[in-house]
Amino acid sequence: MRNDAARNRGSGSRRNAADQVNEALELFPVQRCQTDTTEVRHPAVKDDYIVSSTRSSIKQVYDVISSFTEQKRDLVRSIGFGGILLFPPLKNINRRFAVWLMSRVDPLSQTIVVNNCKRIKFNKTDVEKVFGIPCHGKVVSDCNMPRKVIIPTVKKSYPGTDARENRSIKAAQEVVEKQCSGTMTDTEQDAFKVAFVIYLMSTLLAPGSKYDYVSLEYWGALVEPASIKDFDWCEYVLRKLLQAVVKLKNELQVGNKVSNITGCSVFLQILYLDSIDIGVMNMEHSSFPRIKHFAAEELKSMILADSLSRKPDNLDFEYGRSQSTPSVQITPPVQSTSAAPPVEVAPEPASEQQAEQMAPNAEVENPVEVPQTAPQPAPQPVEPLRRSQWARKQTVFPDYETYLSEDMYDIGKADDPNSFREAISWMLLQFIKMLSDGLFPS
Repeated sequence: MRNDAARNRGSGSRRNAADQVNEALELFPVQRCQTDTTEVRHPAVKDDYIVSSTRSSIKQVYDVISSFTEQKRDLVRSIGFGGILLFPPLKNINRRFAVWLMSRVDPLSQTIVVNNCKRIKFNKTDVEKVFGIPCHGKVVSDCNMPRKVIIPTVKKSYPGTDARENRSIKAAQEVVEKQCSGTMTDTEQDAFKVAFVIYLMSTLLAPGSKYDYVSLEYWGALVEPASIKDFDWCEYVLRKLLQAVVKLKNELQVGNKVSNITGCSVFLQILYLDSIDIGVMNMEHSSFPRIKHFAAEELKSMILADSLSRKPDNLDFEYGRSQSTPSVQITPPVQSTSAAPPVEVAPEPASEQQAEQMAPNAEVENPVEVPQTAPQPAPQPVEPLRRSQWARKQTVFPDYETYLSEDMYDIGKADDPNSFREAISWMLLQFIKMLSDGLFPS
């Protein structure tokens, strides 16, 4: 079956993401998540699963992109990857959070199924919103040219000594970081475009499991560097991610060790954190690509806010604490092109000279009716308030006396104790004084 699947992958037939997932499900059979609201079953994931490594190098990607000159930035925009230029300074990937998210993905319905109440659907347009890469055009892997023709053709624009060096990520990085004095030639521009796509796919958008190894699956879209923008790169990134999800679920069912995290797990993290309610850490959905808003500290804080500690004495976390938010659709303001309605201008009143020239019995067109105000009623006189004529009795009786008034009796300075200790000390002094005066018999 695997040989048949491999032959189908090498054919030039057009396939979409669903076909690729079905093929991967045949290679790696796993328990599928139910998409109804009755019950959600995830693979039997142990709490102490181990994640070995990931080939995604997000910190290195930022360092490389941030060193680009303006000419290289223009070349990146010319192939439709301008959103990657806004990549934030991220340090590393939270691998445990990435495995948790990928284990919750249903590849058939393309949904992150956290529980029965929280489901986040996604498609290739979400990849475009997160990274800002081409989302329409020809399928990347749909190329009728055989590999023995593709590799020499790409070699013309992507320099290398042999095929092995051409399939090295470090070789692509060297071409991307190469410093050019003055204006780049056409050959150098084509080499940069091809090397940039290879480097970006291998380290961020579709990393594989092999170290320093470049996949040739998308090289058919690099034959013509000027036509890179005409391919649907979002569909390719999403397809490789779903295949990685199927592979990871198979590893989790077999054991508790995940050898490598392949696929673009960063996309799932940004999509999930941008779709849940984290209170004051929620971000505005008014600008794209979304990746530019998720710096290292923001990403770490949002993941921690969505974490649930399993044990008080355990540093491991379970995720999915926050609730999902309704999807936000952003549409640019529509400028109306219809003509404005005509404004009626009231005619100016006739002057006195024109009024005298008018005939006394002339009829006036559209006479203006002047509203007549109703006569105001005469103000009523204000009557004085009626008061009682009864004589009031005094409230203080003549035999009432006050005692210890400060104005009549001077008791001196009040030296009251402020605490119990001061009160006891005063009583003790009085007792000693009475003893010294001989008031008590010896």
